[in-house]
Amino acid sequence: MGSNIELNDTLQITTAQGFPSDILDLTRHQQSPVTIKDVQGQTFNFTDKDSVRIFHLDPVRVYLV
Repeated sequence: MGSNIELNDTLQITTAQGFPSDILDLTRHQQSPVTIKDVQGQTFNFTDKDSVRIFHLDPVRVYLV
């Protein structure tokens, strides 16, 4: 008996799992960086990860890759 909980500071996710590639495109970001205003008020849903993950709340950074 037990649970597997992984604490992360990095969320590695594919477009199939919900990565918002239409907003977070690296080439466009390098030319014109994405700001909080670009994603403000949007909700992102990530699915099909193999286990539960817990991410720290602000002020700890969580990297989306």
